Amino acid sequence: MTAPDGEAFSGWWRITEVDAPHMLAFVDCFGEPESESDLPATSTRVTITQDGAGTTQMVLVGTSPSHEALEQLMAMGMVEGLGSAVEQSFALLDGA
Repeated sequence: MTAPDGEAFSGWWRITEVDAPHMLAFVDCFGEPESESDLPATSTRVTITQDGAGTTQMVLVGTSPSHEALEQLMAMGMVEGLGSAVEQSFALLDGA
C-alpha cells in the first residue's frame, strides 16, 4: 500500500472465512507475515449477492479495533486506498 504522501507499507491478508463466490472474510495486516507491526489490523467481510433481475450488490464491512485505530488508518489514506481497490474490482467485473 502507498499512502497519499508516497510512503509505502507492506501488508498481507489472513483469510478467515470463504463461501465462494458469495463471501470472503479476512484480517488485513501491515508488515510482513512473520513480523510484528505497530499499525492496527482490521477485519473485513465482503458479501456479494445477486437479485433475480441480474443486479449484483457487493457489501464491504470493515471492523477496526478502536476509534483511535480507525482514525490512524484514515490519516494514512485508507479511504482513498479502499476507493481505488473498489474501482479496480469494478473494472475486473466489467471485463468478466
